[in-house]
Formats: sequence, C-alpha cells, structure tokens
Amino acid sequence: MSYCVYILESLVDGSWYYGQTNDLEKRFVRHNAGYEKYTKNKRPLRIYWSTKVSTRSEAMKLERKLKNMKSRRRVQEFIDQSSGSSAVR
Repeated sequence: MSYCVYILESLVDGSWYYGQTNDLEKRFVRHNAGYEKYTKNKRPLRIYWSTKVSTRSEAMKLERKLKNMKSRRRVQEFIDQSSGSSAVR
C-alpha cells in the first residue's frame, strides 16, 4: 500500500496544511466537508502539492520534515527539487 504526503492550501487565507494518508481523495473530501478540526474554518481548500511514498513510516518522516522547514520558501524549494511529485500553481 502506498501513502501520500500532501499540502492543502486554504483559498480563504492562503495558509497551508501538511498531512499524510493512504487515500488522498477521501481525505481531501473530509477536509473540505469540515470534518477535520484544523481545516474546518479554512475551507475551501485545494491540493497544492502531493507525492507518493512506499510506507507510512516514510510518509510520517516526510510530513515531519516539511513541517520542520518553518518557511514557505524552504518548502517551495524542496517541492521544486522533488521528483515524482505533483504541484498545482
């Protein structure tokens, strides 16, 4: 089973939410339906970036790495250098 690490962008305030899941489509629907606490007041959302990894462990490590980068500039540089990922701009 593959896992997906993703960044959602709020169309309200431009903030980013980082996450990981094994079903991105289902998780995205839950976020936009208001079922997730952090993104509930940030709707509507769009998928800004996503990438697939082999294991949940890898997904959790990558999610933590993105969160620890602390600045959008550094995250954007990482996205631009990543291969096998999908970004919407």
